Amino acid sequence: MTADVSGAGTDSPAPFDPVAIRPAFFGVLVGMALAGMSGTIVSTALPTIVGELGGYGGLSWVVSAYLLSTAVIVPIAGKLADTHGTRRLFHISIAVFALGSLLAGLSTSMLMLIAARAVQGIGGGAIMTVSLTIIARLVPARERGRYQTKVASVFAVTSVAGPLIGGFFVDNLTWRWGFFAITILSGVAAWVVRKLPADEPRESTGLDVVGVVLVLVIVLGLMLIAVWGGQRYSWLSFQMTALSAVCAVGIAVFVWWELRVDDPVVPVRMLRRRAVWTATALGLLSSLAMFGVIVYAPTYLQVTLGVSATASGLLLIPLMGFVLVGSTIGGRVMSRTGRYRSVAISGSAVLTVGAGLLATMGPSTALWLPSLYVGVTGLGIGLVQPVSVIAVQNDADPEQLGAATSLTQFVRKIGSTIGVAVLGGLFNARVNESLDLAASRLPAGTDPESFLETPSVINALPAEIAEIVRNAVSSGSTAAFTVALVVAAISLVVSIRMPDDELSDVQPGSGGVPDPVPA
Repeated sequence: MTADVSGAGTDSPAPFDPVAIRPAFFGVLVGMALAGMSGTIVSTALPTIVGELGGYGGLSWVVSAYLLSTAVIVPIAGKLADTHGTRRLFHISIAVFALGSLLAGLSTSMLMLIAARAVQGIGGGAIMTVSLTIIARLVPARERGRYQTKVASVFAVTSVAGPLIGGFFVDNLTWRWGFFAITILSGVAAWVVRKLPADEPRESTGLDVVGVVLVLVIVLGLMLIAVWGGQRYSWLSFQMTALSAVCAVGIAVFVWWELRVDDPVVPVRMLRRRAVWTATALGLLSSLAMFGVIVYAPTYLQVTLGVSATASGLLLIPLMGFVLVGSTIGGRVMSRTGRYRSVAISGSAVLTVGAGLLATMGPSTALWLPSLYVGVTGLGIGLVQPVSVIAVQNDADPEQLGAATSLTQFVRKIGSTIGVAVLGGLFNARVNESLDLAASRLPAGTDPESFLETPSVINALPAEIAEIVRNAVSSGSTAAFTVALVVAAISLVVSIRMPDDELSDVQPGSGGVPDPVPA
């Protein structure tokens, strides 16, 4: 059943005025572009970064550190957006993000880089949550699909430009300039968003500290299980058993606590609604599949096919280009029909086809095929992801828009964190297994894993050894893409279970659009 979003304390909702919200919406887009650039500008540089600072074993940690801190901050940011307003929180988020980017560019070790990425994730996660909350408060649910298209356009531009810029820095300067560029852009964004509108905060009983601590314990525990399982420790070892027990107990206590506390950090009660749990699960699954492509497609292209970092960025352009196409189509369909279920089903089906195509790639795949396959995958992602946010916001009460938005983002980040860790563990295990099987073809006493260096070093190896390494990385990438296929198929089943609720066509809140702050 669609929630009443007509506002509190008013007999009639404020009319929707697209012109009045334009300055605020532009400021939000700038902030989201900043957060979107954080992952894409370093995606093509990741193989070089981890090869220089610590080897391929650290690749998943560089990504997971960002996702872990984001997963923890998202529910906190959503709660603070409801209780303290969005404007000041938005500015603080940009400042924290800039600090993390600067520290990442100055990193001299893998540990420092991982810590800097964690700081960057705190700022980036808050930016995304607050941005989506602001849009939800300004735009009716039925019109939100069109605005999500503009958001997707920003991500498409940053996602296409990011890998190209990052690849250029790797090939011509240094990977550090990818982070320094983000730091500079943060200053520009801070100036642009200085006139965000103020909003009315509500009273709060205080931050759910217990819930935050439990979130941190659960996410960290699950990530360690995924990274260490079957590699550092046996799955049946004491360490893995203990970690599994901690996570299981933590999840049970977390759900019990969030249902009990008056002002939970994660609104678990909302998951009782069919529209909310199906949309949330859809966002989780599509994010996991997307990160599998973003993280491992550049590695496959640079190592297995031997292309440069810049070229790998060019070959991935169709991914975000078709995300934009899918988002545009889905947004218009939702605005025209006032429904979202058909868009979710179509997107999940296309995503499944795309992931299946990626899983067929190997060392002999033609260079143009990965671009086609990631384009199909991007089309599915573009159709699915806006639905997962709009459906939840449509079912939420106006005073809970921040919490509802943070719920979708929190579950996405949890899924992305665990997904990248699982894919990273599977990727590393499959690569090491392939290298061990090929050890007999190498000189006696040679450690096959010693050849896992930066793509440029691998490309300079003798032809026979380079072929062994490329085949091993191809095997690991195929395993990661196969998991993405399974996840996409599950998302199709979930989308079929979604209700066919009607999207609200009134603007949330009771006071319309507040006046912007004076310069």
